[in-house]
Amino acid sequence: LKTMASAPVKSQEDGNKAASSALATSEAPEMKDGLGDGSLLIAEDRNVGVLSFAAYASYFQHASSQGSFAVGAVLFGIVFCLALLAEAVRTFTEIWVTLWTSTDEEEVVSQSDLVFWLVGYGCIVLAVLVIGVTRAVVFSRIVTKIGSGTFQYMLQKVLNASAPLFFDVVPSGRILNRFSKDLDAMDTLLPECMQELLTS
Repeated sequence: LKTMASAPVKSQEDGNKAASSALATSEAPEMKDGLGDGSLLIAEDRNVGVLSFAAYASYFQHASSQGSFAVGAVLFGIVFCLALLAEAVRTFTEIWVTLWTSTDEEEVVSQSDLVFWLVGYGCIVLAVLVIGVTRAVVFSRIVTKIGSGTFQYMLQKVLNASAPLFFDVVPSGRILNRFSKDLDAMDTLLPECMQELLTS
């Protein structure tokens, strides 16, 4: 009697285990995009390596008010040309001083020659200052415009995002990190690197 009573119970427990195993197997592929703990959150993805052309195009696009990549590229081209011109004028300053001091020490420098060298040197220094300030102002305006445009673009995308397709699967901390740390790096670290590249 004990054997007959325990047999159905055992077979029922085996059936429940088999059904649970089959159910877990059938649900496993649906959770592969999550974190693996049964939550709806999607694991963070990150691209490593060389940036694509689309990333540069998106960055230059926010430099113009019209959102045009061509206008942004032209603006950065102007900044690059100003940087080259500033370095050329600065180098010419050293050449001018070298030519000035290469005259014969025993030769008496006339008043007109002295005025010529002094006025020429002053004009070159003034040109260096004007070009340097112009380049800095244009570069700062472009970087500020890019930062503002990127923030407005991100904010618009987040506010128009779907609740079940975005806010339910993306943690709020990840969103705040994009609006704080990542934007700060783009507004500070990236312009500093570009400035070093232009002045090196």
